Amino acid sequence: MHSLNPFHEEDLDVILSAYEELGLRVVLAPQIADVGRVKSRVFYSELLSADEQKRLSAPARQFPEGTDVVRLLESLIRARRGSSPLAFFALGPSSPESCSPALWERLVDLSAREELPIYTHIYENKGMTHVAREGWREHHGSHVHWLKSLGALTPRMTLAHSVWMRQDEIELIGETGANVGLNPAGNLKTRSGIAPTREFLNAGINIGLGCDNCSCSDVQNMFQAMKLYVTLAAVCHPDEGPPRAADALRAATVNGAKTAGFSDLGHLRAGMRADVTILDLSDISYVPLNSVARQVVFTESGRAVETVIVDGRVIMQDRRILTVDEAEVRETVERVLPGVQKSLAEIRARIAPIEGKLGLAESKTWATDLGVNRYVGYFRD
Repeated sequence: MHSLNPFHEEDLDVILSAYEELGLRVVLAPQIADVGRVKSRVFYSELLSADEQKRLSAPARQFPEGTDVVRLLESLIRARRGSSPLAFFALGPSSPESCSPALWERLVDLSAREELPIYTHIYENKGMTHVAREGWREHHGSHVHWLKSLGALTPRMTLAHSVWMRQDEIELIGETGANVGLNPAGNLKTRSGIAPTREFLNAGINIGLGCDNCSCSDVQNMFQAMKLYVTLAAVCHPDEGPPRAADALRAATVNGAKTAGFSDLGHLRAGMRADVTILDLSDISYVPLNSVARQVVFTESGRAVETVIVDGRVIMQDRRILTVDEAEVRETVERVLPGVQKSLAEIRARIAPIEGKLGLAESKTWATDLGVNRYVGYFRD
């Protein structure tokens, strides 16, 4: 899910060309939204004046006014589908509360017609969940029930984060065959809580595993994600039971592929696409080799990754990337860094005058009982 704001078609092509140059498989879901940020928290409209509310949004619109966003996405995807054997597409409505019902309905229709997966954020933190409980009362205070009423809960739907789910919502996801995509490292850094992993597994839900973006978890390291997926569940369920190391491996491979509609990825066997990571078993993490699953999940950091193959093409060998000049990439990043820092400074300056009120809105949500708690402990002075 990649946000381009403002959206330019040529930027989309730059992203696709970067994946192609690297030799990586990608399922790209352009992230879109058409509802202002003030509606992303229950207390924003109450605490912020009209002028202050404008500070929540970027200075430029994502799309020019009057743009038929769904028609644009459909044309862009159709024009690029099949242009690369490694590039695939999905739809990325940012979240239930950030996209209008009309936009959601059209995206669900487009997903069905073109067989496109949908990825969306849901209940990542208590604030997002509070919006659903207060604003969607006719749907049991639930974005999950609302998405079901739209026909959106299908095996093509993946609900990212899903931290603050109620039990009735978990059961509904299991009944409809929708997926969840858990991001344990990002949820820890953003203090969003711990997802109910055991409950998802008990409901028979397909769980894919993610790293979130680099501003949430800092690294795109699936080994970290696998370890946290297993160990964080033990915080909530100290009794013996899933998830185990083998569950983490499945979530990071075949289950994640399933969310994008792939049935030929994630297994090492005849007929599968040749996406393979080779680990050096002379690394101390595997000496002696007792359990591949447990040692990969609990001891591996990425240090033993020796070779990477994508679609049968070797793109990393002897720990050296073959498709790009890494030194040149580092130099390029250093050159563009001042521009990124300038943009960050502008954002901070725009938010600074209302930062106290945003914190107050968060505090009011934290003080509201939503029926579930996704923190290990909650202490007040």
